[in-house]
Amino acid sequence: GFLVQNTLKYLLEFGSVTYYLGYNAMQDFFPSMAMKPNPNCDDSYCSKLQAEYQKKLAAMPKEEATVVQEEEVVHDANDWGIELVAETTEAELKAATQGHVPELVEGVHVAYVRPMAQQEEEKEEDTALTVDDQESLEDLMAKMKSI
Repeated sequence: GFLVQNTLKYLLEFGSVTYYLGYNAMQDFFPSMAMKPNPNCDDSYCSKLQAEYQKKLAAMPKEEATVVQEEEVVHDANDWGIELVAETTEAELKAATQGHVPELVEGVHVAYVRPMAQQEEEKEEDTALTVDDQESLEDLMAKMKSI
């Protein structure tokens, strides 16, 4: 999986290619580093290949960093009158930021915060008792005895 992903990054020229990727399960951490050849290698063939590679790197032209300017998108005309409008009002946004936000790990955000006003209203509705004052307690007790 990781090898294929790195190959695609290299061939499609996007992202940063990882030369070494490990996994530390105790800390849930992915260390990455560049592995370099040992300059003090005892193997003569290894030293020979390192020297050839250094010559090849020296012969390659160095790439200059080019600054790419992004052009601002300008729309010509809006013939059909299509507009992007927010569906929430300023008051709803303000109420939403005052709601309960759960504690999450870094990098995770909630998409919606339930406003406190709605939460309190629903609690009041849940705890409210409905009292039917049309029948007396004696009438209700008589009904219970007849059942």
